[in-house]
Amino acid sequence: MELEAAELTNVFARNLRRRRQELGLTQEQLAERTGISAPDISDMERGERPPKLSTIARIAEGLTLSPSHLLSAELFTVAAENPANRA
Repeated sequence: MELEAAELTNVFARNLRRRRQELGLTQEQLAERTGISAPDISDMERGERPPKLSTIARIAEGLTLSPSHLLSAELFTVAAENPANRA
């Protein structure tokens, strides 16, 4: 299934927020891990700012995920719901 740009931005926003909260990180803590400002992270979590590819890679590293997990509705949902992946 191919997603349009706006849909992909929303998937990224949802997955970014979900994973950040799952790790117990504030936006400020994620900003420190990634070198991306907390206001920019906030904008991306609300879907107000589509990320660049380099930004996706930095955020994925900060969240200990592959970039594909941040961009995939199916992959991230399955990974997040599987208790074995929370260890």
